[in-house]
This record gives sequence, structure tokens and C-alpha cells, in this order.
Amino acid sequence: QSYGKRLSHIVQNYLLYVELENIRSNPQESQKLREICLNSSAEIIEYVATRKAKQVDREIDLKLNLQNTSVQIEQNHLLKLLEEILDNAFKFSKPGTSIEVVSTIKKNYLVLSFCDRGIGLTDEQINQIGAYIQFNRQTYEQQGSGLGLAIAKRIVEIYGGHLAIESIPHRETVVKVYLPTTNNSFTTNKN
Repeated sequence: QSYGKRLSHIVQNYLLYVELENIRSNPQESQKLREICLNSSAEIIEYVATRKAKQVDREIDLKLNLQNTSVQIEQNHLLKLLEEILDNAFKFSKPGTSIEVVSTIKKNYLVLSFCDRGIGLTDEQINQIGAYIQFNRQTYEQQGSGLGLAIAKRIVEIYGGHLAIESIPHRETVVKVYLPTTNNSFTTNKN
């Protein structure tokens, strides 16, 4: 990416983070967003994941197993959430290792699971996920702001869901996103 594009992305992420913080502190605004119902979640997830894999020339590494359902989230917020998590998954894993994206329905939630076989995170790093923190900057060239996971986490929380990270350093990272759903589901597989 060019410096101008990276800078634009950083500025957009800062502005989005401030906007999400404002929404989170306004119960009426949060409630209004929670009333949004987005159909065809699997189609959107597949589109974003495939596009991201193509951008980094890793289509062969991407494995999808998606259940389709209506989910309570605004489309642009879902797109941003997916882009930030997938960006990290590809950035912190080597070509030739798989990136698995699985969606399942559990109770009233769509559970999105993103698994990469990359550098992983320590428990301390997972506990520090928030604005402005970048991990392993000395080892891995990063051009971001450290806001990606903080933004993803904030988006999920605004919609009444949650984000969990499990990781084994130098082996794998699994990011799980729980989003409220309205149970109309069917399965699609793509490997």
C-alpha cells in the first residue's frame, strides 16, 4: 500500500473508533442499531473473505464453512468487522497456512470463528486489546494503528454480542464473534 492509502486508512479507523465510542455511550442510538436485521450473512462473509484472500494472493489458503442466517447488524459495520479480523489473520500468518472461517448458529447467536496458524498472541496481549496497541511491531512490519481488533470488538458489543480470542503463541489464533441473530438458516461450504 502507498503511504497515502495507509494514512487514509489510519485516519478513517480513528474516526470510526470515536464514532463507535459515541454510539456505545448513547443507549438510544445503540438500541436503534440493534433493530437492524441483515439477511444473507454467509454471502457477505464469503465475499469479504474471498476479496481479502485475493488481495494478498492467498485464495488457496482460505477455507469457508458458513451457515446463512439473518443477523442483527448494519451491513457496513459487518463489512468493517470482517475486514479488520481477516486482515490480521492474513497479516500474521504465512502463505501456505490455512485461514479458516466458520459460522455456526448457537441459541440466538451467529458464531463466526476465524482461525489462523500464525504467530498467535500471549494472554497478556489478548488482555491489552484496545485502542492504539500494536503487537510485535519490532518483528512484523505493521502499517496500522493497532485499532483493528478494538474496532471489531466495539462493533460487536454495540449490537449486544461479544468477541473472544483464544491463542497459542507461534501456533494459532482463533477469534470468535458472537452476533445476535434471527434464526433463518441453511449451510454453505466452500473449500
